[in-house]
Amino acid sequence: MAPLDKTLLVTISQSGETADTLEALRGIDDPRYLASLTLCNVAGSTLVRESDLSLMIEAGPEIGVASTKAFTAQISILYLLALKLADSNDTMSKKDIKKHLDYEDGIKKIKNVLNKEKDIKRIALKYKNANDFLYLGRGLNFPVALEGALKLKE
Repeated sequence: MAPLDKTLLVTISQSGETADTLEALRGIDDPRYLASLTLCNVAGSTLVRESDLSLMIEAGPEIGVASTKAFTAQISILYLLALKLADSNDTMSKKDIKKHLDYEDGIKKIKNVLNKEKDIKRIALKYKNANDFLYLGRGLNFPVALEGALKLKE
């Protein structure tokens, strides 16, 4: 386990007013922590004001409770933060980091998903009257499964 003086406390919130996240931040009063960092969508929020550092996700205003754009922006920021930390700690080669930041490859992947619109509509129509759904996700896909289940509930 890393010593606390090498530990960055990271909190994530769309609104910056999430009670349990604020409680967690306020509950960490050990001065040996390196710092606290929040990823948030609302610049003047309590979480942003009370954290040492903040990265704004800039997903735009929240229109509905099920904010897919905020979740997607949070995942993107976490991905970039992980790459930056890997670079800072020399735990990943510059070549590998550059590969993960390949804009053209990212665009290709996004277009590939968007080209599946007809398949997605067909599946949605097939299951639109279903009473039960089971979301499964392992490893990196676990948070996506949780978010998908939350979106369907909302």
